Amino acid sequence: MYKISNPTDAPVSAMATYNVQPDLAGSYFMKLECFCFTELLLGPGETKETAVVFLIDPAIVDDRDIGSLDGITLSYTYFPPKGGNPDQPVGR
Repeated sequence: MYKISNPTDAPVSAMATYNVQPDLAGSYFMKLECFCFTELLLGPGETKETAVVFLIDPAIVDDRDIGSLDGITLSYTYFPPKGGNPDQPVGR
């Protein structure tokens, strides 16, 4: 689960994109379900818990380029939806 909050006093609409680090791990990362597939609308002061389901391909352990990987970081960046106002806050 991933929690997103709108700390403002106005409704906020946002889209998210994800990033996987280290970069080489990204080719082994598969999103199955993600809030980032759709636009998210949060009311003033609203917090939502949203689903994130992913799979790491077991072949990652055989990739010599990755070396002794001991962690993968998944992060999200929020932005206004297409045609939205770029000055509108998008929550956090």
